[in-house]
Amino acid sequence: MERRIIMHARVSVLFPTRRRPELAKRAISSLYNSLGEFKDIEIIIACDNDDTNSRDEIMSFTANTFPDLKIGCLTCERMGYGKINEYFNLMIPLTSPNSEMILFWGDDYIMKTEDWTTILYNHYKKSFGVYFLLVKRGGKILPNPTSFALPKKWFNVVGSLGNPIDSWLAEVGKRAGCYYKLNDLLVIEERMSLSDETQRDTEIAKKAWGKDWKSRSSCKINIDVEMIRDYMLFLESNSNQDK
Repeated sequence: MERRIIMHARVSVLFPTRRRPELAKRAISSLYNSLGEFKDIEIIIACDNDDTNSRDEIMSFTANTFPDLKIGCLTCERMGYGKINEYFNLMIPLTSPNSEMILFWGDDYIMKTEDWTTILYNHYKKSFGVYFLLVKRGGKILPNPTSFALPKKWFNVVGSLGNPIDSWLAEVGKRAGCYYKLNDLLVIEERMSLSDETQRDTEIAKKAWGKDWKSRSSCKINIDVEMIRDYMLFLESNSNQDK
């Protein structure tokens, strides 16, 4: 496993990708080109160890096109979309020590909101929780968004993330009272056809999770909910003391 670590950034973008270098470069460009004055971000990509060509192409493109953008990478054994949460769990330790926010990103995403970092950071400063961005696919807004962000402290509290990761976080956030839909941040998702290897892997994983994933994961979900609730009570207590 190869790791490259970055030392300073307040917003960390975690970005697993596989054999889609052109899409990945477009997704990174959309993030960078939509930055406002708040540019204190880093992007950490994860590539499988049988896909180092994509990794090298993405890293080279970023270094040449956006030389001031902090970027790191994780190269690991292929786990597939069925274990997408494990990629993220491995990437968290690579984030900058002073990172405060985590944005989960994909190579089929395009950021459409200008100054997205400022908007996201302001939501974080206002309320602790899981933040789901507005996602449009095929011209329609998804009722259950797939793009999301978390305070980094969330990981300090729960330790790791479960699967399916977006549904898992939505469930924990709703039950803990800290689920937020951010209608002022728009992402376009361009779903690939099943001729694409990564898309096929994604669809197979979703079928394998099934509709009963909550019942199979209820113990860990309940633990996460209680830990997040306790942490929110801790934040509220400290806030009252400050007043």
